[in-house]
Amino acid sequence: MHNCIMSTWLSLSINCYPNVEECPEVQLKNGMVQYSGRSSGDVISFRCNSDFVLLGQSKGICMTDGMWSGKVPVCRGINYYTCVNLSVGV
Repeated sequence: MHNCIMSTWLSLSINCYPNVEECPEVQLKNGMVQYSGRSSGDVISFRCNSDFVLLGQSKGICMTDGMWSGKVPVCRGINYYTCVNLSVGV
C-alpha cells in the first residue's frame, strides 16, 4: 500500500499531487469578484459596476501553484473614453 503524506509518496507513484495553498483573495476597484472556491481548478469571475467597462478577462482559474491564471482586469469608467472634438473653425 502506498500513502501520500504531506505531498510525498512513501513509495514511488505518479499520482501524488502537491498540497496547494489557496489562491489569494483579489480586489477589483469599481467592480465585484466572485469565487467558485479558491482551491486548484476553482474559477474566479470579475464584473464591473454600472458605468464602468471591464478591460481584460472576465474569468480566471486557480492554478496548482496557488496563483490565479491571467491578470486581474481593470474597471475603467465609461467617461474615460471621451471623443476629441475635431471641429475646425466655427
